[in-house]
Amino acid sequence: MTEIQKRQLAQPFKAEDIEWRIASTNKEKTKGIAVAYVDSRAIQERLDSIFGCENWQNSFEITQGAEKDLTSYVCRIGIYSPERNEWIFKSDGSGPTDIEPVKGGLSGALKRAASVWNIGRYLYELDGVWVDIEQRGKSYFIKNEELERLKTYYNRAMRAKETGKSVPPAVSQAAPDRPAEKPKPESTNETDTHFRVLKSSVSSGARGKQTLLTLQTPQNQIISGYMLGDPGLREGQIIHKLRIEQKFSKSAGSYNIIHGFENAA
Repeated sequence: MTEIQKRQLAQPFKAEDIEWRIASTNKEKTKGIAVAYVDSRAIQERLDSIFGCENWQNSFEITQGAEKDLTSYVCRIGIYSPERNEWIFKSDGSGPTDIEPVKGGLSGALKRAASVWNIGRYLYELDGVWVDIEQRGKSYFIKNEELERLKTYYNRAMRAKETGKSVPPAVSQAAPDRPAEKPKPESTNETDTHFRVLKSSVSSGARGKQTLLTLQTPQNQIISGYMLGDPGLREGQIIHKLRIEQKFSKSAGSYNIIHGFENAA
């Protein structure tokens, strides 16, 4: 693969190729955190344009997930290397989704495998955005009037990326203030659910290093939490026995503090 092709794989997508989904919601189910992902057709078109439709391939496998009764889908994307005269494969997987579980699981696996090839990986650098949501059936969706704001945020972020500046925060990104309520005793719970690490962002502050972990459950739910120090986790790693404490502030809404975990065997 040439250096030009590597840069082409990593190129940001147009806002029209970006979709948004709800990663988590507030307690009242009126607002949610929207996270960006690239449309699967845009991934296929990029591979076609860089390598030609005959020089890449993909295949899927169905495997057992972290929980015994849960199915996972693994996608392998292969790109032909004329220099090495062989196919090079990279893979990643995803669980079923709430809506169209099989189709959603296959699509999610394709997007994750594409990220291993550095297609759309930059999207993990974007912060989630608090948006108004509405219930349709059993699921929650972003209200249509919020989509233009998300598009504006994405375009601003891409302009900043081009000039080497830090990505600006979205407007009104914090959850809305809530009426004062009696403080409740906070407790730390330990759960033996298996979590897949989606992102581990380490930063430095007055108290030293802290890490924002974004995790996915076998049921495809996304949670995030802060942890002191650098746990040294990598994307795709599986952890369990998570010791997690939920807190609340008017400016940020509910958030999680992670006090520890164990690596899954």
